Amino acid sequence: MKVKNLVKNSALILGKFDVIRYINGATDSGIDTLESVNLLTNLCTLVVDELSSTYLPLIRRETVTFGHGKHPLNTFRETIIKILAVYDMDNKKVDFTIDEYYVWANVSKCNVEYEYAPKNYDLDDEIGYSEKDISISTLAYGVAAEYCITQGQFEQAVMHHKRYVDNLAEICLPKNKMIKSRSWV
Repeated sequence: MKVKNLVKNSALILGKFDVIRYINGATDSGIDTLESVNLLTNLCTLVVDELSSTYLPLIRRETVTFGHGKHPLNTFRETIIKILAVYDMDNKKVDFTIDEYYVWANVSKCNVEYEYAPKNYDLDDEIGYSEKDISISTLAYGVAAEYCITQGQFEQAVMHHKRYVDNLAEICLPKNKMIKSRSWV
């Protein structure tokens, strides 16, 4: 999912059609439009960061090579929060340890699965979530709520935040299941 699409959906919710025209390639945009685009882009980072640290962690699996049983943590593509598992090339879990600088495992090449922190996004960046993880409209409501707060539009912020939270509840909260009742013979 691209930040550009999230900003466009948020602008649609907010009625900021100048932002949508800018993203679609309009060249006659003013300074206010550019400021709105930058603010919405920064708010995307804020919403994704909050979401990843509370409800839906961002997870990546990366193939790395170990030298002398270790691999430096600072060479992964993303900023690691927590290593979830290490898998050998046959996809079997491998025991591992971590310290301040390295992940240690008795392998030469493996897949490391980890939670990571989102970076500061630019308009053309990809967010770590896909549509199967969370819908773009859910994230757009979160961004719209944050935008309204920055503009002092608190009633609209509450309305958008409620939609955001309601959509998150559909994804994150456990569902009630009906159990087949007993039959007495």
